[in-house]
Amino acid sequence: MAGCHRFLPNKSVPISLNLSPFFIMPKVSALNIKRTAFYAACIPARILYNWFEKRYTKIPPREDEVVWVDPTRVGAHMTRNIMIKLGLISGRSGAAIIGGDWDLKVPRVTFVQKDVYKACYQRWIEGREWGETEIYRKYVRQLERGIPCRFGSVKDLEERYAELDRIYDEVLVSGALDVSENSLVKIHFLRDGTCAWGPDGRHRICMALLAGHEYIPAKVGFVHPLACGEFEAARLPHFRADPD
Repeated sequence: MAGCHRFLPNKSVPISLNLSPFFIMPKVSALNIKRTAFYAACIPARILYNWFEKRYTKIPPREDEVVWVDPTRVGAHMTRNIMIKLGLISGRSGAAIIGGDWDLKVPRVTFVQKDVYKACYQRWIEGREWGETEIYRKYVRQLERGIPCRFGSVKDLEERYAELDRIYDEVLVSGALDVSENSLVKIHFLRDGTCAWGPDGRHRICMALLAGHEYIPAKVGFVHPLACGEFEAARLPHFRADPD
């Protein structure tokens, strides 16, 4: 009968309830206070977001919308930190018109001088092996030294670059980049007419440039109000406020 005494009527079984997990208060810290203040400040900004859309375009950006952008106009890289802040303000991961100076903080780059472009040029135009390119050798060195990078192993690295070769070959054969949602790079429109990619998708830009494409299909990122003209020009006719 050991272990069954709880079923006997003459036995009293003490009951204790630990409710502390339900009453845990968040730790008060300067960081939490700062975060709470930031989230609260985002509430009126989200209300203003709808006002911006109606003021600057008759047809607001859609998250499933595809725009067509001249890849030579890509001259900036959207960082993850800026993306996170804009996402908190708009409640979206893109397809939003947002004012302010956020676009001035997006780092400008000369894309054709990036290591990734140079490596793709050496591979797909000059016919070199990936192992001869500086960016590939850098990843190998990092993996050998245990330094965190984009890849978990040399095998992952090899598989990824073999996949890039396959995709580029398909682009050459079909004459176009894939327009499926998971394949599209996200493009953001800045006030000076510059387009920013990212945070990811740099190899898609390389493919478009090296294959000689005049336009690249892309997801709509964040749009500065002063760049709405460029954004409208990149839309398909049935999304434009004044279709041709």
